[in-house]
Amino acid sequence: MCYLGVRNKEELQKIIVPFFTKYNINTEKHRDFLNFAFAVSILYKNKGKGLKNLTQEQREHLDFCISQMNKNRYSPEKSLKRTKEGMNSERANLLISQAY
Repeated sequence: MCYLGVRNKEELQKIIVPFFTKYNINTEKHRDFLNFAFAVSILYKNKGKGLKNLTQEQREHLDFCISQMNKNRYSPEKSLKRTKEGMNSERANLLISQAY
C-alpha cells in the first residue's frame, strides 16, 4: 500500500481537491471528501494568517466538517455533543447546503 501526504494548502486546493472532484470516490468516503474539500477551501482562504485568525463562522464550518467525517458521522454521542454546543439542526443543514 502507498500513502501520499500533502500539507501545503495551495497544493491541496489546486491539485488534490480538483483531482478527486474530477475522479469521484465512489464509496461512502465521498461524503468525507466533500467535507475535506470544504475545510481545505476555508483554510486556503485563510492561508498565511494562522488558525487563530479564523472567524467564528469559519471555526463553526470547520468544526462541523470534522464532526461529520469518518467515524464521527456515525457516533450519536458526537452528534449530541454538537447540538449541546449550539449547532442546531437548522444551522447544520445550512452549512451542508453551502458546502455541497
